[in-house]
Amino acid sequence: MEDIKNELKTLKVDVTEKVLVIDEVEYMCKSSNKTKLEVKRDFINDAIEKATLKEIVIHLTNKVLDSDEFFVKQKVVALINLLKSVRDKVENKKDIYSLNLIIRNLKSYHATQKSEIIIRKDERDFIVNTLVLLAFSSAFNNILKNLYVK
Repeated sequence: MEDIKNELKTLKVDVTEKVLVIDEVEYMCKSSNKTKLEVKRDFINDAIEKATLKEIVIHLTNKVLDSDEFFVKQKVVALINLLKSVRDKVENKKDIYSLNLIIRNLKSYHATQKSEIIIRKDERDFIVNTLVLLAFSSAFNNILKNLYVK
């Protein structure tokens, strides 16, 4: 028993140096705050050549929402931070406007999510995907405006 205690004393683990690492094909996090996601430059450069920004954002949204790395209410915060990272790497002003609109919509959703008790998973996925699509569809945006603004 003494030998085990001595061995445990020699194994010093510095808890303050613990850094969480999330490393996916699309994004990474090397911070102790796992919601501080950053898109990988290689991924975003290849993706922009092959797909539209709408497809990239929908893919990233679904990837974060399906991830088991985050708690339910952390997923939207992680997605907001990831989209901010994408925004920093995009140069087209129209795309930056769309990303800003998505980020604003998601922040509003997050504020509502914090105040409400329960939003079911299927509802959450539908709502978040709708908020993303809203930024890319002017017709959908105009229909919603006509519904609620008189």
